[in-house]
Amino acid sequence: MYIKLALVVTICSYNRINTIYNYVYRLSLNINLSLYRYQRIVVLFIKMIIFINIFVMFALF
Repeated sequence: MYIKLALVVTICSYNRINTIYNYVYRLSLNINLSLYRYQRIVVLFIKMIIFINIFVMFALF
């Protein structure tokens, strides 16, 4: 049960990464942000989501 829940959380967070990625990408196209800055923002979001996943898994087990 816990493993299934962890899997669901992981899948949901990957969907969130994709939506954030697309949103930031569109924003960067609109504002013409530099690619370097855009990549840093995306990496930050992914690190944050991975950290949340690890935290949730530790909270469950």
